[in-house]
Amino acid sequence: MPDLGNFGANPFVAACINKMIDPVFVAACKNKMIERLPTPGVKTDPEDTEIQNLRKALQEATAALVIAEKRRDVLEKALEKSVELQSHYAWLLNTYDGGKRMQFKTAQSWIDRLNKLAQEGADNA
Repeated sequence: MPDLGNFGANPFVAACINKMIDPVFVAACKNKMIERLPTPGVKTDPEDTEIQNLRKALQEATAALVIAEKRRDVLEKALEKSVELQSHYAWLLNTYDGGKRMQFKTAQSWIDRLNKLAQEGADNA
């Protein structure tokens, strides 16, 4: 999986990727579950609605994480293909007009370039 960095040059892309797995949601679920866990050694009523709610919240959180991981995988594959197509197009245009358009071998190299541009922009500000 590529390191997505902070995408400082493109806040929209950063926001999309960071929302894939919402850390606030995950942390809230964990905290809620920890608070509601029964004391070790104490038997609980299987009909206890609090425990049932805990199980349901855990199932929903797990399902949300699985979906988020699948979406992230799809986005990573789409980004790889997009970078591949952009690089081929740059090569075609460079061949045609002798230009010096950048070509990237991987999505990670494209991300690294974005982060470098963002850092240069921050240094010049």
